[in-house]
Amino acid sequence: MISHTGRMHAFLIFAMGASAAVSALAAPSITLTRVTVEPAELPRGESFLLRAEAEGSGVEVKSFRVRTPYAVGEAELPPGFVRESGKAVFAGDQGAIFDNGRHDQDPADGAIAVKISTRNWSEGTHYLVLFAHNRPGTGSHILDHRNIRLDIGDEAVGVRVLAKHEGVAEGPLEFILPDTVAQPGEPLVCGAGIRDGVEGELSLRLRPPYTWCQPEVLSGFTYYDDEKVGYVEDGPDHTILDNGTLDRDPAEGSVRLELSTEGWPPGAHFLSLEAPGFSTVRAPYDKPGESYRDFAVHVPGPDDQFIVDVGPSKPFAPGTHFSAIVSLGEGRVLTDTHYSEDYGETWRRLGTAIPRPNVLSDGTVIAMSYRALPVEGQKGIYTGKLWLSEDGGSTVQGPLESKVTVPKARAALGHGPHVGPLFGRSIVELETGDLISAMYGWFDGDTQPDRYRSGGTMRRSYVGISHDRGRSWEYLSSVAYRPFLGNEGYSELVIRKLPNGDILALVRTGGNSNAGWQDNPLMISRSTDGGKTWSPVRRTGFEGVWPDLCVMQDGTLVCSTGRPGAFIMFSTDDGRTWTDATPIDAERYSGYTGICEVRPGELLMGYGARNWRDPETGERSHQLRLVRIKVRKR
Repeated sequence: MISHTGRMHAFLIFAMGASAAVSALAAPSITLTRVTVEPAELPRGESFLLRAEAEGSGVEVKSFRVRTPYAVGEAELPPGFVRESGKAVFAGDQGAIFDNGRHDQDPADGAIAVKISTRNWSEGTHYLVLFAHNRPGTGSHILDHRNIRLDIGDEAVGVRVLAKHEGVAEGPLEFILPDTVAQPGEPLVCGAGIRDGVEGELSLRLRPPYTWCQPEVLSGFTYYDDEKVGYVEDGPDHTILDNGTLDRDPAEGSVRLELSTEGWPPGAHFLSLEAPGFSTVRAPYDKPGESYRDFAVHVPGPDDQFIVDVGPSKPFAPGTHFSAIVSLGEGRVLTDTHYSEDYGETWRRLGTAIPRPNVLSDGTVIAMSYRALPVEGQKGIYTGKLWLSEDGGSTVQGPLESKVTVPKARAALGHGPHVGPLFGRSIVELETGDLISAMYGWFDGDTQPDRYRSGGTMRRSYVGISHDRGRSWEYLSSVAYRPFLGNEGYSELVIRKLPNGDILALVRTGGNSNAGWQDNPLMISRSTDGGKTWSPVRRTGFEGVWPDLCVMQDGTLVCSTGRPGAFIMFSTDDGRTWTDATPIDAERYSGYTGICEVRPGELLMGYGARNWRDPETGERSHQLRLVRIKVRKR
């Protein structure tokens, strides 16, 4: 365990001051503390005064915005509004209302008041949405909002500010989802029923959230090679019919499926239950979308060795792709942007962000920029950016210029245009003090077409070496290029040093959200000579993107990955075999994760969840989330 108590104490004084630590997993936030309308009733055609106050935590409230949540016609535009993407937006200063700006009628700081006309509204119920946010600006969009309801009568208008979640529909269906663990052969029970007062004929679809290749098909599913999808079905269009041969609920408007898991392989299985004939409508937005629920089931296997206790996940920050998380020892945890001194219970924002941090044996935090940019006129020479911190993030050197020499590197098309080498998430320190960094990209002659994007070519994973603590790097060796696997080739590798001194690499070969190719295995390779040579890559038996690898204090390896969902798996033989694949989150996207051990047997994992569904409100949002996982031997 690394001990730098004195230096870390200085960090806390610098970063936290005298204030108490923020609440658990606190992320930048904006809260509308007061929203009122005056008067609540007024003659049709006259104006009401909308007042609002907002506070920011870790972020500045820069402006307010008022618009309709749906498109309106030109003739329906109220005075003072303009059309933007079909919606009516209060014109303000280019669509924004600034505190004490020219449209603000409240001279107090931190509060705005604007007049909203009710002319041109047709009779009936209409809605406006008030936003307080950190725009204009870059970075994650932080906001809070309230819905405002206008009931337009023949002569009078009623105006009311809705409560935070008021008016959000539950959805037309009540879903039944299975237990998260299914013993081999036990039935998987799931289904849905129509809520009281909702009309319609119910049928369901049960399928994987993305696609399958033939070996992935679970028993009980009918596979369609043209679609690369398996369904449980007894009706047209791959459906399960109400009171059909598979429905175990005799009631009308309710479908209950009991699917045998006999023959299902051990591990984490991600599925989606859809009701194609129904839409979830979220008033006042009136956005229709298929009613569905993603879920995951863990089937224990005979080789499983651990009891894995997954705690509740908590929000960390807005976003979809989690980057990295590292333990500095003694309860101190670091991400790109935040720091914790209590094992990740509470967090503070770093003064300077450190992209994808790694920690060296002396406690130095080191990170490299994702992209290295070409130096004009010098083939194979690139410039990267380096960050260093010797006090856990209190003070940061960087970005510093770092020379990157990869003679055969070339520009290519991946998920977008790339002009040179790409650095992965991990840096490994050798016994000599030299550093090895995970890298990937394309070399001269790497022209094998990929299956991901027209014009793209298969990626290569390799490592670079630095003899001067990251101030310069040079190509050392290739980890993987052939055989050509997945829809992308070899990318997003993570490397870690094992207790016996070997270096282990886990490598992505593609993503299952791409329908063009379904076999995208996570591959593994090892080096026994400090990264100079690597064993031929071989399959782990699992798929995933942006894998992270943590070497626990007892030598157990844990890998976090995902897509669909997010899950972890374990190895007790230095990565040769993997067991105990355990789902963490079922939402199908994004699978970008990070994991570290904060105490013996206690893991802290971050993951990105796109369209994560709040079980209390039913609302979906893009979130980075954290979850605590306790692991013990059976």
